[in-house]
Amino acid sequence: MTLNDKPRSAFQYCHNKNKRNNEGCVPAEYRNQTIGSSRVVESNSSKWYLPAIRQMEYALEEYYLTFPEFQENYYWSASAAKERSGIFERENGYRARAVLIDGNGNSRPSDQQAGSMYPAGGNALRTEELRIRAFRIDLDPYDY
Repeated sequence: MTLNDKPRSAFQYCHNKNKRNNEGCVPAEYRNQTIGSSRVVESNSSKWYLPAIRQMEYALEEYYLTFPEFQENYYWSASAAKERSGIFERENGYRARAVLIDGNGNSRPSDQQAGSMYPAGGNALRTEELRIRAFRIDLDPYDY
C-alpha cells in the first residue's frame, strides 16, 4: 500500500502510519509460511498498531472527557467477534469487536447487546465503517 492509497481495513490504516524505508515499505521479515493468501510476519519494526479490545476500552474510558470524539462513537479493535456454536465459542472471521463508551463514561461490554445502538454490543461486520484509533508502542525514534 502506498501512502496515497485508501486503506482496506483498520489494520491497514494503523500499519500505514509507520515509518517506511528507502524502498517505501514498512520494514518486516517474513517466513515462508502462509495463512490463506497472506505471508506471516516474523518480526517488524513498526510502532503503530490496532489495539486489542481491552486496550481500546481502557484508553477510551481514561480519555473520555479529554477527547469529545471518544464520546458515543464506536471504535474498532483488533479482536475478532465471538460466535456460539452449541456450547462452544469461537472467533468469527467476518466480524470484529468494537467498543463504545456510554454517557456515564463506562465502556459498554463488547459482547453485550446494545439495544437500539448499532452495532449490537460492539459485534460488527468488518466491512462496517467505524472509527479507528491507532496506538503506538513507544515514543522512541525509529532506528533505521
